[in-house]
Amino acid sequence: MDCATRIICRLLRRRLSLVSVLAMLIGNLCLAQNAGRVIDASTKEPMPFVNVSFYTGGRFGGTTTDAEGNYVLGPLSQIDDTVTFQCVGYQTVKKHKNELKGARKTVVMTQTTTTLSEFRVVDKRSRYRRKSNPAVELMRNAIRHKGSNSIQNADSYSYRKHDKMEVSLSNLHDSMRYHRPFRKIGFMFDNLQESELNGKGYVPMYFMETLSETSFDKSQSAPRTTITANRDVELNKFLDQYSLEQVMDEVFGDIDIYDDRIPLLSNEFISPLSEYGILFYHYHITDTVFFDGDTCITVLFSPANPQDYGFYGKMAITKDTNFAVRRVQLNLPHNNSVNFVEQIRFEQDYERIGGRLLVSLKNIVVDFSVPGVSMHGRKRTLYAGYQFDSATTSNLRPTATNTDFAPGFNTRSDEYWAENRIEPLTPNEESVYTDARRLENVTPYRILMKTVMAIAGGYVDVGAVDLGPVENTISWNDVEGIRLRLGGKTNMQFHKHFFLSGFVAYATKSNALRCGLKAMYSFAENKYHQYEFPHNLLSVAYEENTAIPGQELMMGTHDRFFQSFSRSSIQRMTFDRKTTLQYDYENHHHFSIVAKMEHLEQWPLAKLSFASHDGATTYSPLQSDIVEVSLRYAPRERFYQSYQYRMPINNTSPIYTLTYTYGTRLLGSGFEFHKLEAEWQKRWFVLSIGFLDVDVQAGKIFGQVPYPLLFVHHANQNYTYQDRSFNMMNYFEFASDQYIQLIANYNFNGFIFNRIPLIKKLKLREVMGAKTVWGSVSNRNVPSADNPHLIPFPTETESSGGTFTLQEKPYVELSAGVDNILKLLRLEYVWRLTYLDNPNAPRHGLRFGIHIAF
Repeated sequence: MDCATRIICRLLRRRLSLVSVLAMLIGNLCLAQNAGRVIDASTKEPMPFVNVSFYTGGRFGGTTTDAEGNYVLGPLSQIDDTVTFQCVGYQTVKKHKNELKGARKTVVMTQTTTTLSEFRVVDKRSRYRRKSNPAVELMRNAIRHKGSNSIQNADSYSYRKHDKMEVSLSNLHDSMRYHRPFRKIGFMFDNLQESELNGKGYVPMYFMETLSETSFDKSQSAPRTTITANRDVELNKFLDQYSLEQVMDEVFGDIDIYDDRIPLLSNEFISPLSEYGILFYHYHITDTVFFDGDTCITVLFSPANPQDYGFYGKMAITKDTNFAVRRVQLNLPHNNSVNFVEQIRFEQDYERIGGRLLVSLKNIVVDFSVPGVSMHGRKRTLYAGYQFDSATTSNLRPTATNTDFAPGFNTRSDEYWAENRIEPLTPNEESVYTDARRLENVTPYRILMKTVMAIAGGYVDVGAVDLGPVENTISWNDVEGIRLRLGGKTNMQFHKHFFLSGFVAYATKSNALRCGLKAMYSFAENKYHQYEFPHNLLSVAYEENTAIPGQELMMGTHDRFFQSFSRSSIQRMTFDRKTTLQYDYENHHHFSIVAKMEHLEQWPLAKLSFASHDGATTYSPLQSDIVEVSLRYAPRERFYQSYQYRMPINNTSPIYTLTYTYGTRLLGSGFEFHKLEAEWQKRWFVLSIGFLDVDVQAGKIFGQVPYPLLFVHHANQNYTYQDRSFNMMNYFEFASDQYIQLIANYNFNGFIFNRIPLIKKLKLREVMGAKTVWGSVSNRNVPSADNPHLIPFPTETESSGGTFTLQEKPYVELSAGVDNILKLLRLEYVWRLTYLDNPNAPRHGLRFGIHIAF
């Protein structure tokens, strides 16, 4: 390594400080004991990319220090004698292996001094150039050959995989076991460990491991993975295993250096081997290293702009005609725009198996913090059992991943795990299971978990019954006044398959009671609750409650506390009496079907009237009886499942939904109709410039129905911004019997703000959106002399606007705003562009939302 390169390394090191977020790897205890750090003797600063070499079994081996000067040797018993530390411009240091035993050792290196003849320094700034840059040419070759080097281009293959993920409390030290908050759980500090990223102590709280088998044949469209075993530490009944796994996978991603884009921390990062990598990264060749007979060239890389979603690190590329990756280390720049992450490191090793370089190990370690809590996460993935039935390659690349689950995958015995793990658990990993069981008997811990889950899950655990949802306890609206509600549901302690839920509410202004009761039977073998993925449920429900027609919320109900803050008066509601029989089924491939029968009676409240056009009939109640079937397919969908609803996690695969509804007269309804509705959703990441969410929806009604049974378009009169609602549209303002709708929201992820001095430190993110819907009402559904029995559309009153059609032109609104304010808030300004003359129509307004993301 020459002087110029050392300067570059130091500049890189000072620009960074790594980054991190959630769970993985807890390596072998011996490895942790034989790790250390290399520092400069004069400055005491850590030295990156120092060559650490030794002989093992007569063969040459070695490693290099990372950007923070850290190194890991492995079992010293396998090292023959001496470990050598070398860096150009520094005196070589040799240590006998016994000197490196025990706790982390610090190796000090001293710069060499050379007397030079007089020279003159010229003030000429050196610029990075891609032309005639040997590092760039090397990377071009590696990018050209990545197709032939990736296993995904083999005609057929199979392998086994072993994942170990861990999440820990960090920034701890041993003496804290005697402090008041930790006295009851002092035994946890027996497993206190030290982060190799920042040296902080951490105590593991959660651990999960998975065994799987993956195979591919050219007759398949994509690889197929079978989960053969999976288990984790049960933290709380509100946190089911699937949801935790999805969250952790989304954070850590499934990193393949040969992919153009690398998913990590709920974002997509440009890979240094991407087709766009030459433009996105700066590359520098440092030196030559050796790995088990392979001579490799080490390349340093870093984003041209540190705020972009890219990595800095190093990569060893074979010095032959294959230009294959032998080893890679990825880190995040210190000035990156990712939230909560302090440091992160990803390492991937390849081994030569059957003439191929195949991935053998992936490690990711992260340190992150949220207000008041420091966390440490690790994931360690091992690969073994590679088999190839054909040595030829093709250009076929998989477009999707099919995942199956072996029978009993989540109930494997300890004997099964011991026989089938690729790598045995370390004593530290084993202790996580033991400590978790002891925690369940600690009263302060149980209280803490119940409090956290009351906030996050919405229910308060009181044994076999959970009280809630908490957010529905008190609310208010113009028609009912203040609503006081008491609700609850049974849980797995009550019965593993049969569940009850219900509520009673009192409205002060109307002096009336509202109530609901629901019984459910789960055919699935659940561990935590009835909504675990994949669920298989039969339910029957009866409810007497108020509603705002057409305003079914995506999550929760209209009587939530924060939904009570409305920008204008709500004077049109209905009192509904509803009986429902419903069957919900979904499978592991994310295909679901919902079939239901519903009898609904609606009475108009306040300013609403259900009198017919000719005045001869008043519908009291307006009755409708439907049979409905909804199909949904969401391949590779990720979500967090709570008791109330699902929260999607960064889905980049399309989601398809098709719903058919048949309105029948069999139970006394006066209207027969057919309703068809389709929806398509998709997210795209646009290189490092952010991501785009698109939602396209269309529907049509065949038959004659009164306007409350039309498509009443989804408005939002709240001050919060809703992605899938029209935020400048009033309730009941537009109705259609056929429509098409487009909603697009774009998040720049700070692409512009990150290039503005001072502002970039705030990590603000630019957002913008466009929403439109165009529909119509056919003549058969327009109240008139030809249709005298239909209910007229509501007209304008002093407190409410009327209901209109979209025959004339589409409804359009645009928005622009700032996200990630204090890593928590989103402010968006919304403009309404059409139908500005409608009564009480708002033209523009400021909306806010709580949005927490990496």
